[in-house]
Amino acid sequence: MGGSASKTNCGDCLAVECVAKYMSITKQQLIDLRNRCYMAMDSKRKISRRAFNHNVQLCKINEKPDAEILDCLFTMWDMRGDDSILVPPFLLSLAPLACRYDDLKEVFSFALSVFIKETNGELSADKLVFILKRKNVARIVTD
Repeated sequence: MGGSASKTNCGDCLAVECVAKYMSITKQQLIDLRNRCYMAMDSKRKISRRAFNHNVQLCKINEKPDAEILDCLFTMWDMRGDDSILVPPFLLSLAPLACRYDDLKEVFSFALSVFIKETNGELSADKLVFILKRKNVARIVTD
């Protein structure tokens, strides 16, 4: 079971930032994964580990290390140990994985494109705060 990964504590959000340099996931793969996960999530906006891993395979994300790291991050976000996570914040937190060589502006821009499905094209102050808290940009901005 995960624990505090989805909280806004900076110490907890370092995992995604640290593993980005080891991954080769592309922005298009992450967008495809987002789209598939949104179609597979339940009415509570959650997805099971099995469905998530199936969608990772369908997006042709490399098994090693990319798919393995995504599965570990899934575990970290599994707050109740029931093999399910909330889709929107989890996928948003993955944006830096596809931006490992980008500057802050490009990381933030891509995070917005990942989150745009959640916002229906509109970005309010509350949604911007959500993005900054759920994503590693909050940590990068404060460093």
